Amino acid sequence: MPAHPPKGPQGPQGPQGQELLEVPEVLQVLPVFQVLPVLNTYTSSLLELPAPHSRIISTNENSCERREQPRPDGDSGRGSGLAAMGGSRRARVYDFAVRLGGQPRLPGRDSNTGATAQVRRTGPVGRPRMTRGARLSAAVDGWLLPALIFAAGILIFTLGLDDRELIQLECRTGLFVKEMAETGIGWFPTVYGRPYPDYPATHPALIHWASSLLGGFSILAGVLPTAIAAALTLALTYRIGRISSKSLGAWAVLLLLGTYGFFATARTVALDHLTTALTTACFLASYLWLVSGRKRWFWAIPLLCLAGFACRGPIGFVVPAGVAVVSCLVEKRFRTLLALSSLLAALLGLACVALFQAAEQTAGGQFAHEVWNAQAASRLTGSPGKPWFYYTTRSLGAYALSFPLAVVALIAYAKSWFHSSDKNLRLLRLLAAWLGVIFLGFHIPTAKATRYLLPMVPAASLIAAFLAVETQSTRWAAVVRACLMRALGLLPTLGLAAACVLFGIRASLPDADLPWSLLLTFLLLVAGLRIWVIPRIAELETRQYTAGLLAFAVLAIVQVTVIEPVKQATEGARTFVDRLEGVRLESEPLVFFQIGPDQEDIRYVLNVGRPVQPLFVEKPEDLIRLPADAWVIARRSRFAALPPEVRKTVAVSFAGMLGHQACVVFQSTSSPKRPGDKSSRSAFSVHRSAFSVHGSRVRRQDRQPLNFLTVNGER
Repeated sequence: MPAHPPKGPQGPQGPQGQELLEVPEVLQVLPVFQVLPVLNTYTSSLLELPAPHSRIISTNENSCERREQPRPDGDSGRGSGLAAMGGSRRARVYDFAVRLGGQPRLPGRDSNTGATAQVRRTGPVGRPRMTRGARLSAAVDGWLLPALIFAAGILIFTLGLDDRELIQLECRTGLFVKEMAETGIGWFPTVYGRPYPDYPATHPALIHWASSLLGGFSILAGVLPTAIAAALTLALTYRIGRISSKSLGAWAVLLLLGTYGFFATARTVALDHLTTALTTACFLASYLWLVSGRKRWFWAIPLLCLAGFACRGPIGFVVPAGVAVVSCLVEKRFRTLLALSSLLAALLGLACVALFQAAEQTAGGQFAHEVWNAQAASRLTGSPGKPWFYYTTRSLGAYALSFPLAVVALIAYAKSWFHSSDKNLRLLRLLAAWLGVIFLGFHIPTAKATRYLLPMVPAASLIAAFLAVETQSTRWAAVVRACLMRALGLLPTLGLAAACVLFGIRASLPDADLPWSLLLTFLLLVAGLRIWVIPRIAELETRQYTAGLLAFAVLAIVQVTVIEPVKQATEGARTFVDRLEGVRLESEPLVFFQIGPDQEDIRYVLNVGRPVQPLFVEKPEDLIRLPADAWVIARRSRFAALPPEVRKTVAVSFAGMLGHQACVVFQSTSSPKRPGDKSSRSAFSVHRSAFSVHGSRVRRQDRQPLNFLTVNGER
């Protein structure tokens, strides 16, 4: 057993236990003795020996940094081992430097946070020895809470999707997956057997694999990749907010869930959520690399950008790359900025070359040119369909609450942006750069859509969370924070009142199957918790966050039980399709008059339970020569504009809503079906042509439909 050191006060000890020379307090005021500790550290660095330091781990939960402080006992670490090896010259010089330095001061409180510091001797690999409780707390805070947020997000985004149908842009992706199941996975998705140039096939392939795991294509299989990406965005948002504090991360997640544009699209088939998750991960990797000094995270940035390119094309690469580059600019790392920009530009060029090679291999050089127009040229130089202030006006409503509160927070903290080195304000500057580069960058392309701004929403929620947790703020920010907390407290009661009003006017929503009993039950429960439970919570922060949770519960209940059923009633096509397919035989052709392709025809084809190849007619005179068993679908306005001589030759079967369009179904009466024909397709032939893209719709190169009729060799 080793002998214990004698008790009682002792002087500073050297590498081999000998007592060090201690400078009297009277002489410590002289300049020469004040610089001796500095000489000690400088000599140690020249000899490539560690200075007598030990790592200090602050107990403040808001501090994640490690600071170096002198060892309390003067132990020279590596120098003591060298001195015991026979008194080499380097060890003797090191011992002399330690003696000159005198007794190091004991660490007391952290100079930055004021929290009591705990001293831990480093082990052989330089890591602090942590207690079991500290290891458990670090594990919970490091990966368990983000994992729980991720799992809860998947549950929230997929709950109650059993009886939904695909609507709006979801129908196009559903048709991609339907044809992919028949023809296999290629470089590009297909529509009516032709490759579609707007997107790579990555997202439909993910849905196809999810369908294979779930036993067939369904709305759950279609939404599952989007739900996973949105849940991953929630977990990464909490991790970024945790850099400042747990409260900031929790409020950021809550505000992100309370943002309508994020929550509503997370329960649909939305490709942009994949770009959002990759952009959030790219920002976290940039922060860990630039601010925390973890250099290995640098290589995650190009990999994430390439993953974005595989999912979304050039836009999926440029968005996370722009966030990483602007982070270097804000941190004033100009050499790093030049190197990273050069690397990402080279990778983008190589990825584009590979994409065009895949397009040429798929359908020839003409299709490769269409891919270039669809994914790059037409977005930048196409005809502007929306005004330049489109994003400014639409984002305030589509991405509330996060975006308006983020604008208020940026204005409130504008004076202290560039005049403070505080860690929280440093994070705020980087988040503002993330939001600004996406919001301003998407003003450059002429093609504008609100969903393009989705990757900025996590940054907006993190910035808005500063209003909820930052107490040392301006007077204006304090007023906004008080109003926000009051609004969150009143939202459960307002939601209950709105539900009662909707219940009173439910007769005006005959097609919307709203679960009124479930809606009122949940809202009554939330209102009861708000009235009786929250006032009994003693801690202010817990009371405010509980009120925020109840407010999000109200928004989620209204979204699932009111907004989604109303959208299904106004945008659904299943009722129309079931009515027509109930009378149309499989051998009878389906014709769309001045519709499509890539319009309402996709909604119809997706909801048909059997394979169908629709035909497209543009000229009214071609309707006269259709066979009698052909079923024609036209918009009501286009049908009303038909010439009188054409309208006399058709018989209307019924009218209904195909999505949000009022349509008419009719048959031709001028061309009776010839007896003995098994199919009326023998009376005409179908000509197929290549795709080209004008805006967001697929057209032929001569602006004619994909499939058009030719009768007796004439079009």
